[in-house]
Amino acid sequence: MNLNGLVIQKRNEGLYQGIEGDNWYLNYDCFNDLDDYFEKNIEKAWENSDYVDVCNDIKYIQKYICISQSKNINFRVLACVTEKKFPQMVLPDKMHISFLGYDYAYSGGSYYSAVLNDIVSKRISQFADIPINDFGLFETYNQVIDFINQREAIKKIECNEREYIEEGDFIIYKLYELKM
Repeated sequence: MNLNGLVIQKRNEGLYQGIEGDNWYLNYDCFNDLDDYFEKNIEKAWENSDYVDVCNDIKYIQKYICISQSKNINFRVLACVTEKKFPQMVLPDKMHISFLGYDYAYSGGSYYSAVLNDIVSKRISQFADIPINDFGLFETYNQVIDFINQREAIKKIECNEREYIEEGDFIIYKLYELKM
């Protein structure tokens, strides 16, 4: 897996602390230079399946953080590790990170998370007993693989809940929160 980059997200105090959320919340809010950079350098998963929509430019992240702080926005920064090739990043020295868990979500756009929508929201009854950690994520890679296999099995049978299972290009995220 590769450390692809960072996502800035408005802080949410709920159980689920994964990739789906209010990501890149300053975009399309009168910050043309942020929007332009985002569209040219981050939002690439729709056009290239080797990409995940994250940022590997610390200067852009710092600018986003400065604007967020000036607007008193409570945010967090997620480090995203996936099997996607691009982009790639090395965290600067002295960055402290905390492991959150594994998510299963889209590589960009809404970052729709099957973990949030199928398990945490309790929408799919077959997943009611699947254990998740204190961040609403999987603790291990093997747990997320088991979940993926269960989702695929449900998609093959006829049942009411099958229609609620989102189809799409999901990827596994190993997520960390940066302590700034």
